[in-house]
Amino acid sequence: QAIGDACEVHCAYRLGKGEPHLARLSAYKAMFLAWTLALVVTFIFWSMRDALPALLTRDPTIQAMLTELFPLIALGNVTMNVGMVCWSVVGAQGRYRLATTIATACSLLVARHRSPGGGVHDIHEDQFAG
Repeated sequence: QAIGDACEVHCAYRLGKGEPHLARLSAYKAMFLAWTLALVVTFIFWSMRDALPALLTRDPTIQAMLTELFPLIALGNVTMNVGMVCWSVVGAQGRYRLATTIATACSLLVARHRSPGGGVHDIHEDQFAG
């Protein structure tokens, strides 16, 4: 978030001074920096994917479920970090409505993602018995 805020201020400053080429360069640098830092954090997180579930719970079923979620969390970490910086860059141009519309549409598209098996799995009463 700090990278996006700093980029927002710097881009707005450069646009106000009539230097759009420097604002664009600053925006690209900020997006690259956010992407790089997100990849580093995701790599560390990914390398601990076998140890983290054991630290969070003792239940082996929940540990297995957490382990299955790590790829999705890793993807979300990278996309959300870069997305926040992009939102700030578009907002620096005074186009917050556009930035929010794009962010909302992307979130809705991600939320509508279906698993390869056809979507939400059926839950039966016998799964809760016991």
